[in-house]
Amino acid sequence: MAGQKQAPFAEPLWLSRGLSAYYSVSHRRLQREARAYVDEHILPFSEQWEQQGFVPAEVSKESLVCPHGQGPSEQLRAELANPVAVLRCHQQVIAEHARQGYMATAVYPLAKDYLMGQRLPGDIKPSEWDGFHDLIVIDEVARCGYLGVIWALTCGNSIGAPPLVNYGNEQQKRRFLPSILNGSTRFCLAVTEPDAGSDVAGITTTAERKGDKYIVNGAKKWITNGIFADYCTAAVRTGGEGRQGVSALIIPLKVPGVTCRKIENSGVRASGSTYIEFDDVEVPVANLLGREDHGFEIIMSNFNHERLWLACTSLRLARCCIEDAYQHARTRSTFGKPLLANQAIRSKFSASGRKVDSAHALMEQLVHMAGAAQRAGREAHMGGLFANLKVLAGQTLEFVNREAQQTMGGVGYSRGGRGARVEQISRDVRVMVVGGGSEEILTDLAVSQEQRALARLTMSGERETKRARLACLNCRRKNTRCHGERPACALCVRLGQNCEYPAPSAAPAATNALHRHSPPSGLTNDDLAARVAKLEARLRAAQRGTIVDDGDSDGDLDGSIHGFWASNSSSPEKPLTPPQQQRQHQQQHQRQHRRRRRPTPQWSAARPGSGSSKLFSQLPPSPVLKSLVDVYFANCHNQPYCFFHESSLRRDVDAGEIPHYLLLALAATAVRYSTHDYFKDRQLEAAEALSRAAWIIILDQVFTNDNSPNVAAAQGTSLLAIIDFTAGHHRLGWVKIGLAIRLVQSLNLNAEPDAALPPWQQEEHRRVFWSVYLLDKFASCGRSRPPAILDLDCTLSLPCSEEAFRMETPEKTPTLAVFRDLPTNASVIKQLDHFAILVLMCSMLDLTVRDTFQQKPVTLPSWDCRSDFAKISSIIMSFESMHAASADRLGPYIADRFGTYEGFDRQRVGHFIWARGVYHLCGCLLYHPVNMHRHRQTHGADFPSTFTRECLGRCQEHAAKLTNILQQLQTMGCCARGSFLGYMATCAASIHQLYVYSPDEDIATQAVVSCGICLNVLEHLPVCWPNHNLMAAALKDLDTDPRLARLLIDPSQVVVDADADPAQIDGLWQAIDNGLLSDSTRKSPERLPDFSSSLGPGIGDWAFFEDQISNNRNSFLSLALPDLITEL
Repeated sequence: MAGQKQAPFAEPLWLSRGLSAYYSVSHRRLQREARAYVDEHILPFSEQWEQQGFVPAEVSKESLVCPHGQGPSEQLRAELANPVAVLRCHQQVIAEHARQGYMATAVYPLAKDYLMGQRLPGDIKPSEWDGFHDLIVIDEVARCGYLGVIWALTCGNSIGAPPLVNYGNEQQKRRFLPSILNGSTRFCLAVTEPDAGSDVAGITTTAERKGDKYIVNGAKKWITNGIFADYCTAAVRTGGEGRQGVSALIIPLKVPGVTCRKIENSGVRASGSTYIEFDDVEVPVANLLGREDHGFEIIMSNFNHERLWLACTSLRLARCCIEDAYQHARTRSTFGKPLLANQAIRSKFSASGRKVDSAHALMEQLVHMAGAAQRAGREAHMGGLFANLKVLAGQTLEFVNREAQQTMGGVGYSRGGRGARVEQISRDVRVMVVGGGSEEILTDLAVSQEQRALARLTMSGERETKRARLACLNCRRKNTRCHGERPACALCVRLGQNCEYPAPSAAPAATNALHRHSPPSGLTNDDLAARVAKLEARLRAAQRGTIVDDGDSDGDLDGSIHGFWASNSSSPEKPLTPPQQQRQHQQQHQRQHRRRRRPTPQWSAARPGSGSSKLFSQLPPSPVLKSLVDVYFANCHNQPYCFFHESSLRRDVDAGEIPHYLLLALAATAVRYSTHDYFKDRQLEAAEALSRAAWIIILDQVFTNDNSPNVAAAQGTSLLAIIDFTAGHHRLGWVKIGLAIRLVQSLNLNAEPDAALPPWQQEEHRRVFWSVYLLDKFASCGRSRPPAILDLDCTLSLPCSEEAFRMETPEKTPTLAVFRDLPTNASVIKQLDHFAILVLMCSMLDLTVRDTFQQKPVTLPSWDCRSDFAKISSIIMSFESMHAASADRLGPYIADRFGTYEGFDRQRVGHFIWARGVYHLCGCLLYHPVNMHRHRQTHGADFPSTFTRECLGRCQEHAAKLTNILQQLQTMGCCARGSFLGYMATCAASIHQLYVYSPDEDIATQAVVSCGICLNVLEHLPVCWPNHNLMAAALKDLDTDPRLARLLIDPSQVVVDADADPAQIDGLWQAIDNGLLSDSTRKSPERLPDFSSSLGPGIGDWAFFEDQISNNRNSFLSLALPDLITEL
């Protein structure tokens, strides 16, 4: 087709116009690769393969290229006619099809867990493969225009393997799927019989069970690919008449008793249409799919995608007809003018285009709907819609093919030549309106299925409403299905949690929303009016930041918070029974006792008389709260912690189903980034008040009663721990981290979640645990705070990909055990998402910290392969190639991979940056000069200088790359955020400060520049992370003696026995101790600013950090750097 003009309507609109809401960059990349593959390997030979009746297993490479580009050469025709010559050929068509990944993608849904490293076309990740990727492959392969060839390549697997994917057990999948996906095993679907075509319930092929085998007898007809296949997924009768007696059985076709004969049809000669006879064929019972006599649903469930596949193929064949007819009309002259100049001919193309594009639009809409329903975990009820689509596409192909033949005249009726495809399609079109269900049956099916679907959807909506009314409070909060079993629902019993139901209403709901509840019995209108007036007074007082003492309130913080933001409206009251009155008196007595024991919170006001602490001690108004949720997911989510599923949290916030303490903790976390006028110039005051309020409620609701803790308690406690730790309250933050760890362990989050939970909730539970795991490892980077979570106790899967989590799609991932067998599992690890990689890097950080900061003497020399040092060094090198990719051009790499038209997708790029940063941090700590000094002092003169030189070189390289990452973050606008980045900068700076005294002037000069970069990172927006200021101060106080610095970076053996000041060495250890760096009480009072407003006692005025952004940098450059340069 080279040199020919593109025909109108010959391509889908998303290709010809380049605009579509359905297709992304990966879809376009796949389309380009698939088109190039079909143009080179399939299109030039399709006519010959169809004529000879099969796609050869091998084709002569020398004869593939025709000099004129008009199809297969004469040499190819001669060779393919000779079976002996075919055997001598060396390029395998089917093998190449499989190698490129098209055999794997022919099976939909994609069997992601069984690809075994199989490449997918376009290098699309298995987790990203969706319905539109599938549609593109179908469409591009169909461009060859010969239906027999299209079916010969993958049809059998396309319709024979999905029942195995969807209904097979794990043993069956492991046995068959890997070989199906790599092309070494071929399946087909055997349903149609000589006397039972579209009537699946009327099949007569029997399977009689005898012991551990089935004896199969019968026949199947028109089985596509049957002559090539190794197995067939067959519908057999194991029970009585009708659909109730049908089973689905995998029958081997290369065993005694099976006879396969090719059927010659009017078209699709290359497809391998087969007549199969079964004569006492023995089939293992293990080959049964699903349950016996329940195979009808298995077979029928496969038809939706099969009909989509047929419809897509029909529409592409119609476009082939348009393309060939247009090229003929453009070049053919009649009556002295081009044929295309005739209005009647152009009208044919217009009519064909209208039909094809309209049908294609419907097809894309259905694919989108099916995918959305699958991601949401809902039943799509689209059987009737797909049946109608297949009918429409078949009728469109019939119409377009007829118009093309009319346009081409005799050329379109001739086999071979320019009209070969159109003529072949005229014979193939009949199977497209009969195969997969005849037109007459499908039109009737479309109406009946759509009637049932609408009825089910209506009933489902009613059931959901009733179920919501019946559901217990736990299931309502989690938005999970609950059948209302009493006294405890099935889900609460399974999870071992208390099951509570709302109090019954005193009167039925009214139809008017304004009168939803009847007035409570025993209350007069005057009582109601007084209560409403009191509530309004409290609301106005809360908005003004004052407290109203109306005699009903004891001034407790819980009351103000719960009163201001009630997640559930109160039920109408009714007279209490004596037992209820007794329980109520007991509860009131307990609350009063707790309030007497609890000290009254002492709020510090940043501005006298402003009342800001009281204002911020409760949840802000709903619009402000929603803006904080937006801020949280834009700046805190996946940075690096991931505590929530975004869409579910937003939905629960709108529904008022989030616990108050969790909302307060989330608001306290996000408010530091907020620019809302509600917090103008008071962000850190708000963070103080909100975090205090959240902690008081958690203490009251989680730790002072017998109620079982929930995931929300772990989420809230973790968020508050981060706030305290980064505010300089190292000890308080450490305690809260410990509480968060015990909470997730008590909830058993370190094991796989309950399979009954929705996929998104299972993954959210995993991510909550892994976030606490990260927090534990980060906070333990020091000498006195060992981590509390052991890797051996973590038996749950690693986090799935971000796309799968967002789309609520289940995705199988390995456990942390994959880390223990390196480098054997390196290929598996490279397929993981960046969050999973970050978890592995933190596991490596745990090993590094334990070895670096251990107090016990080193026994084995570090260069011994049995030592922990050597093992950790080996693990670091195993990940070197992964993190070295595009290290020199990190900015453009991030922009290309994570950039969007709105900027960076921070939620995706965050874990990528963090994983690389933690990796280089491990190198900095393990090979740090002060750590190497410890090892050298232990072994004295026996320590090899070459090993020292190598380790110090690695340390310098890791510090340089870590500094480069931090610099790129600032240059690109902070696409990753988090306080632990400051610790990374401090560790790198502690290394650079030693190399400032290097005898190599180039290294020393670069070290000075790198020190400035790291200090600038610490001073970048310190208003958000107060501990960054503490770290910057620690770096300035790190006055390393030049002689000691040269001693530490000198690899020669002479310096091993040299004296080193223990106080100086201890100062270097303190400079890389995250616990000490984040502890505001470790410095003398005169060295710290006077803080008057804080997150707690011991840390200074938040506004101080704003004033120090420029002062700190200038003081370092004016005081520290001149002294360092002088030493050079």
